[in-house]
Amino acid sequence: MAKTIGIFARQEQVIEAIQGLERAGYKPEEIKVLAKDHDGSRLVESETDVHVDELNDLTDARGGRNDGIGGILPAGAAPAAAAGGGGGYTGGTGYASYNGAAYPAGVLAFGSFANDDGGMKSALEDLGLDSKEAKVCRDAIRDGKFAVVAETDNSYGTNTDSVFRNHGASEVL
Repeated sequence: MAKTIGIFARQEQVIEAIQGLERAGYKPEEIKVLAKDHDGSRLVESETDVHVDELNDLTDARGGRNDGIGGILPAGAAPAAAAGGGGGYTGGTGYASYNGAAYPAGVLAFGSFANDDGGMKSALEDLGLDSKEAKVCRDAIRDGKFAVVAETDNSYGTNTDSVFRNHGASEVL
């Protein structure tokens, strides 16, 4: 099975890349989009037939696995796990701290994103990415980017790398 991953900065690029893949013969079920959260995926889901996997939801769903899972939260919003004794997390209106480090209001990385996270990376691996792909996608998504995974047994006579690059991919794996 051939798999190609493109990293995109904007939802509009993701939509154009999906349309390019579909013109090349890819079916929606052969395309996977990975985003940070629902806010980052609404436009893609409304403009295409492709489902977006939202990584905050995936890590929340895996929360019972006790593997250091965290997520991306608005600063000042303590996650239930941390509030219930997870330790090292306090929230505030202007700044939030995690393990003694202050983070400005906006987005706060905690738990699995704060370090080398086994949880987020393993969630991506559960979606079929190898270790290197999972690390690149985790870092890109943490920075607000999107990963588009095109995977198929068929050869559509197209270079998937070119489709991704023609639609603004900053990186292709």
